[in-house]
Amino acid sequence: MRGKKTEMVLQRRTESVDSQGAVTEAWRDIRSFKGVLTSSPAARNGLTDIYDKETEISTHIFAIDYPLGITITTEDRLRLDTDYYKILFPANPANANRHLEFHLMVIKGLTL
Repeated sequence: MRGKKTEMVLQRRTESVDSQGAVTEAWRDIRSFKGVLTSSPAARNGLTDIYDKETEISTHIFAIDYPLGITITTEDRLRLDTDYYKILFPANPANANRHLEFHLMVIKGLTL
């Protein structure tokens, strides 16, 4: 992959039950990946403002080399410093298993 490399952290939601039986959810860092982060064509064309309430439109694309030994799904999210990104869908171009492209949407207003 060409372009400036960015390191993002994959996070996965975990649940724990305390001694009282209360369930607590938290996001746990799983692994970091270096890849190329770009804004998506929809975001560059301003389509995110038009369709914001009707559908989820990708704001960014994050491309990484194909990761071995881990499965990444839409239940996970990515973190870059203090910014969080929802994974809308992971793509494996031509099913070649050479690299993955994650279509992301910035999660706004998230405080942790």
